[in-house]
Amino acid sequence: MALLKAVVLGLIQGITEFLPVSSSGHLVIFQALFKTELKGRLFFDVMVHIGTVVPLFIVFWQDIKGMVYAGGRFLFGTRRSGGLRGEETDYLRLLKLVLVASAPTFLLAWVFRRAAAATFQSPLLAASMLILTGIMLFSTRKTAPLRGLKEMKLSDALLIGALQGLAIFPGISRSGMTICAGLLRGLKRPLAARFAFLVAIPAVCAAGLYEGLKAASAGASAPVNEALLGAGVAALSGYFALKAIIKIVRRGEISRFAYYLWIFGAAAIILQL
Repeated sequence: MALLKAVVLGLIQGITEFLPVSSSGHLVIFQALFKTELKGRLFFDVMVHIGTVVPLFIVFWQDIKGMVYAGGRFLFGTRRSGGLRGEETDYLRLLKLVLVASAPTFLLAWVFRRAAAATFQSPLLAASMLILTGIMLFSTRKTAPLRGLKEMKLSDALLIGALQGLAIFPGISRSGMTICAGLLRGLKRPLAARFAFLVAIPAVCAAGLYEGLKAASAGASAPVNEALLGAGVAALSGYFALKAIIKIVRRGEISRFAYYLWIFGAAAIILQL
C-alpha cells in the first residue's frame, strides 16, 4: 500500500504541477479525504519536487542554454567579439525578464511562508482558493494576445512574478496564475506559456532547496524505493502534462479548466462541511 500511495501522490504532483489546477491544493484535499500519509512525508515531498523539475529542463533546455550563453557573453565576451547577435539579444532580454519576475516571487514567498504553511492544514481554504483560480482562468476567454518578446515590459514580468509568489498558498495554481497574467497583459499565447514555465524554474528549484534543508534539519527520512518511485512518476507524468498544457494555451483553451476547478472545489467544500 505504501508503494501504491507513492505512485498516486507522484502522479497527482506531476500532473497538477503544470496543469493550472494547483498541485498543492489537490494534495491537501486528497490527504484530508483519503488519509494518504506516508512515513517520512517531508523527505518524500522533496524527492517528488525534484521529479517535477526534470520536465522543465527537458522541454525548455534550448531556452535555458540560450539564456545562460547570452548572459555569459554579455558579462564576459562582448568586448572581444563586438557585441551580441540578434538571437543572443533575444535570449538576454528573456533572461533579464525572468530575473525581474523572480524578485517579487521570492519576496512574497518569503513574507508569506509562515501564513502559507498554516493553510496547508485547511482543506476548506485550499478548496476555496481552487474556485478563485478558476475565476482567474475564466477571465482569459476574451484576451487579445498581441505582444511578443520585444514588446514585453518589465511591468509584465513583475506582475507575473508577484502572482507566482502568491501561489505559495495551496489552491492557487502557480502555472494558472502566471499564464493568466501573461494573457491578460496581452502577451501572445506561446510567449505567455513559455515565460510562465521559464520563471517557474528558479521558483521550483528554490522551493525544492528550501524543502530539502527543512527535511535535513528535521532529520527526515523515508524508504528510498518509495521516494524514488514517487519522483519518477512525478517526472514522467509531469512531462506529458507540461507538453499538453503548452498546446492547450496555444489553442486558447486554458479557460476550460475553470469548470473543473469550480466543480472540484465546490465538491471538496461540501465534503468538508
